[in-house]
Amino acid sequence: MTMNTIIALDIGYRFTGVVVYDLDSKQIVATDCIRVMKTTKASKALEHFDDCQTLAEHLDFVINKWNPEHIYAESPTGGGKSSNAVKSMASSVAILASVTYSLGIPVTLVTPLQLKRLVRAKGAVDKHEIMELVERKLTTIGFKYPNNYQWCRDHVGDAAAILLFLHKENVLKLNID
Repeated sequence: MTMNTIIALDIGYRFTGVVVYDLDSKQIVATDCIRVMKTTKASKALEHFDDCQTLAEHLDFVINKWNPEHIYAESPTGGGKSSNAVKSMASSVAILASVTYSLGIPVTLVTPLQLKRLVRAKGAVDKHEIMELVERKLTTIGFKYPNNYQWCRDHVGDAAAILLFLHKENVLKLNID
């Protein structure tokens, strides 16, 4: 049985939230977390290469498993203050672009501010407010966290918020109203 899916991602270098939505059944059919464990190599360059390759392999696996027609991803925009955090965010977006381009899957980026505005127009919200909105609105169509780790819940919640954003923008019709 082939599903007609889209994937919502909260893309990150160490942690990526994944939500798979079936367009035919209008249900969330999977939630997952990708975690890239830090490696220790002889050089920082080799560590970075291995970490990037691991994230690419995980993304490739998820995308090939669900064969989405489109991917929507929350793009990290600079919440981290260090140059290392900025490098990591840029790397994660570049890896997503490379993997999806090689597989021929279109990607649309969504900003964190667009997701925050789901809760409050000016966007000044706490991450937990977004998670509460996601749980309240999307549980009826199959949303659940894959585990109880807070790092996972945060990222899967942000990925699920993308579905609410797409609904608000009339890109996707969810049976939630």
